[in-house]
Amino acid sequence: MKPISNEDFDNLPTQGRGRASNVFTWILNLKPGENILIEKKDWQRKRKLTTIASYIGKRYQRKFKTKTMPDGSGWAVRRTE
Repeated sequence: MKPISNEDFDNLPTQGRGRASNVFTWILNLKPGENILIEKKDWQRKRKLTTIASYIGKRYQRKFKTKTMPDGSGWAVRRTE
């Protein structure tokens, strides 16, 4: 156990409640203006990724813009707020 500064505490990555996938954690940790590209091989859940991004936005008061790649290879997610 060691003490950490307030700045280090603020920079620690967060995780959702309970067990969360890596993709869920990546989306949750996006800062405003950041983007990520998620490939289909990274997302192997039943629900659409856009549904999960919407859930995270409602649950954690954040706004995201999602796009599906035209060739169906994945999704792009941008945090707007």
